[in-house]
Amino acid sequence: MELFHGNDARSDEVARPLVATLLLLANTFLAGLLIWAARLRETPLFWRHAGGYSEGLRDWVKIGFPLLYGVDFLLVALAFLVVLRAARVTPRLARLGLCLALIQALLLMFAAGLAVENNLRNIWEGRPLHWHPGDTVE
Repeated sequence: MELFHGNDARSDEVARPLVATLLLLANTFLAGLLIWAARLRETPLFWRHAGGYSEGLRDWVKIGFPLLYGVDFLLVALAFLVVLRAARVTPRLARLGLCLALIQALLLMFAAGLAVENNLRNIWEGRPLHWHPGDTVE
């Protein structure tokens, strides 16, 4: 694997997009975790003691979701820029990285959509935030 052993500029130009592509691939786990947390955020029983969820998990979702979303967004954006910059040197790797970045961006939009959709509908219909069918309006 001479790719990482050389000191020339070519090996460095290939290593960065390769690492960025591998990060995007590994980021799928984080994106799945964000989607799971977004679904929990909009589950009425999740925020009540009747739901059977621990307080630690509720605190993690309340604080961790926005933080992880921001970290994930930055990771995908930076990896996208690294891969895009390397497109002239490693076009095949760049295409793979750009496809992975697109998939990651779609997963991020899906997680954001889950987190925002119910609240936008509630605002539009004059109900409180995080209200769900079956909840009583106070």
